[in-house]
Amino acid sequence: MAVTGMDMQTLAALDLAPQGARAELLSDLVRKQVELSAAEQELATLQVQFTDGQAEIVRLSRAASDLQDLERDFSVAEAAFASAIARAETGKSDIYASYPLVQVLENPSLPDHPTSPNRKLAFLAGVAATLMLLFGLSLGWIRLALISRMMSKPETGV
Repeated sequence: MAVTGMDMQTLAALDLAPQGARAELLSDLVRKQVELSAAEQELATLQVQFTDGQAEIVRLSRAASDLQDLERDFSVAEAAFASAIARAETGKSDIYASYPLVQVLENPSLPDHPTSPNRKLAFLAGVAATLMLLFGLSLGWIRLALISRMMSKPETGV
């Protein structure tokens, strides 16, 4: 009534919406209002972050220019050092470059007994492998007899 200036009866006659439509419209209005408020808050937060970021850029720009100057000075010093080392190396000559040093070596000595293979261990391993092979072959040989004996036993009723 305050917005339109109409009386209550005229406003009641203007409402032609079905019975449940008004509640849905009001819930949409409230939802949109909440979304608008959230977007405004997000905008305010982003503006604060932007301002802080701009201040950080201004603060770090001096340090970045100092770092760039120091890196340039370091490159110049490194080049000067490499040049000085190269000049020092050209003046030196290696007298042993043409003729290698000669070293006198002793005659090789042999150990008194071998460290490997251990003969006792190798013999025991061979015997064990032979016994296992014979056992496996014997099982394979008597397999048919065992299977046929098991198949021919009469079953006892339980």
